Amino acid sequence: MKGATAPAPGTADADKEYAQARPGEASRRPCEAGWVPSLHLASGRCPLGSYRLTHTEDEKGPSLLSLHRQVQRDRTLRKYAQITWQYVTYLKQIEKACFIISGYDLQENRSATAVGQYIHRWTEVYRKRQLARLYKLDDWWKENKGPVTMLTLTTYQDGEYSRSMKGEAVSIEESFEILRDGWDKLSKILRKYLPEVPYIWVVEPHKTGYPHRHVILFTEVPPDLQDKIKRLWAEKYCAGSLDHGVDFTTRTPDEDIECLRNYLMKYIAKGFISTGSKFTETPWTKEELVYNAIIWKKKCRTFQPSRALQTVMKKEKKENDAVWWFQGESEFEEPGTDERVRYLMWERFYIPDWLPFR
Repeated sequence: MKGATAPAPGTADADKEYAQARPGEASRRPCEAGWVPSLHLASGRCPLGSYRLTHTEDEKGPSLLSLHRQVQRDRTLRKYAQITWQYVTYLKQIEKACFIISGYDLQENRSATAVGQYIHRWTEVYRKRQLARLYKLDDWWKENKGPVTMLTLTTYQDGEYSRSMKGEAVSIEESFEILRDGWDKLSKILRKYLPEVPYIWVVEPHKTGYPHRHVILFTEVPPDLQDKIKRLWAEKYCAGSLDHGVDFTTRTPDEDIECLRNYLMKYIAKGFISTGSKFTETPWTKEELVYNAIIWKKKCRTFQPSRALQTVMKKEKKENDAVWWFQGESEFEEPGTDERVRYLMWERFYIPDWLPFR
């Protein structure tokens, strides 16, 4: 990972500081006690060697214990108290964690170490990365203005209306699953009728803690297709009501959206811990704590652009400034050509965000 503040690999400072690392992407394989996981590179799965998690003192993280206690006292939310406790404990454990990777520098022909911040989706670094991606999307949209359709998907909840319509209560965890499965089906319908239309979706918590999904489609959705989607959502998928489950809002090119990135970031920010920035200046509620705890437990995606927009929002790569071959904890062997890994320092680590601290 790349950054001006990064300690030089192999120096004593590398064990004492950690650089302002860039966010990584999550491996889908959870760690087990005593197991050193393989890390993932864009070129494929490759064991990059050993690392250890360290912990610094004088942590000053966001105070979430009071919200957890509110969850315990709430008759509706107390069933999520164990999840919120595990989540709050996780955040405190890894708040100042970093990892140290040991390897072999092929250019310098010596053993070396690199230190990086342990980054997950609730860190400030991750928030800045997502904002940078949205800036790119906003710039693209300003150059390619056209009609925009904003689609909101809502599921049944645990209120009297939902019980009367569905016949049973829906938990927050079940709502996540319904929302995911329903969108998987609807997205296929949209790709069939609106091929090659770019889109981006964001999951946001309702004030009750239940998720709903905002989708921005960069086209105008015909009225007959809107009606079809509403009926599929309510009658075939039984995900939400016909009146309140699906909402469409269309903006034409002459109706300016205040700022596309701000519109999206307003929803994404509810998955960030308050940092005092303009997008996270409002502290979480107890319902939002439950929402984020379930995201952590179920490893849910909350933000996804279509393939076309992924290219638009992709970060520009820089030339590698170091070629490292990372050795495991076994005996050292000179790497062959196929085993060499071109590793961009301070750019990306593939560490799961549910890695247990030990």
